[in-house]
Amino acid sequence: MIVAKYFPVPTPISLGVVVLILAITVVISLMATQKRAAAEDPK
Repeated sequence: MIVAKYFPVPTPISLGVVVLILAITVVISLMATQKRAAAEDPK
């Protein structure tokens, strides 16, 4: 917000960045959960 006067970011780009960050964190979380479940369930 501080740099909004100097570098205006369009709303679609801002929302796209937020969605991308959320998607990346969800994928990382799912990968970590699967890895943890595989380590706890030796077959």
